[in-house]
Amino acid sequence: DHDVYIIDVDGNSSHALYLVETICARSSATVMVFSESSDSELLLQAMRAGAKDFLKLPVEQSALETAMLRAYARRPPERSSKASTGKMFVFSSVKGGSGATTVACNFAVVLAQLATANNQRCLFVDFSLPLGDASILLGVSATYSTMNALQNAERLDANFLSGLLSKHNSGLDVLAAPDRYVGVDASEEARTRLIQVARQAYDYLVLDLG
Repeated sequence: DHDVYIIDVDGNSSHALYLVETICARSSATVMVFSESSDSELLLQAMRAGAKDFLKLPVEQSALETAMLRAYARRPPERSSKASTGKMFVFSSVKGGSGATTVACNFAVVLAQLATANNQRCLFVDFSLPLGDASILLGVSATYSTMNALQNAERLDANFLSGLLSKHNSGLDVLAAPDRYVGVDASEEARTRLIQVARQAYDYLVLDLG
């Protein structure tokens, strides 16, 4: 997933040209080739394979700068647009009491501080069901919990989710786990729906799986 590939076509030129053609067929990247030779037939073959620039060795800095500017201009608009889903970080422990929740909470607070400074948003979701203690570690008072979101998965959207959250003073939004036993078995579809809605609404999502 690179924007530019620069390939040496000296030596095994047939393999180099195969690489050029393969990359051009599979991505929108700009492929350049370089060679010590000024062979017009090699240049023609490289262009037919999809190369956008042919650089003669030794490459002058100005020629390379111009080629890179052309490559930048060719980038598809969607490459620079905001991703449709936020980045997700998942914390899970191999056994209870190993400290995964503590690490997850501290990571989420630092991430939220960095995100807030860049006008981004971060959400912490405690999936430690049926009971979780992330809200205690974070020092937030939660009226609603992850279970409320899962029980209403069919009508869950960004607005509904926002009404279930608590706010940490770092700027971190928190969806806490229940503080008392709730005997409801949430479906895989409900969990998936919650994660999808959260990633669409937030730049960063931190999950504590317990």
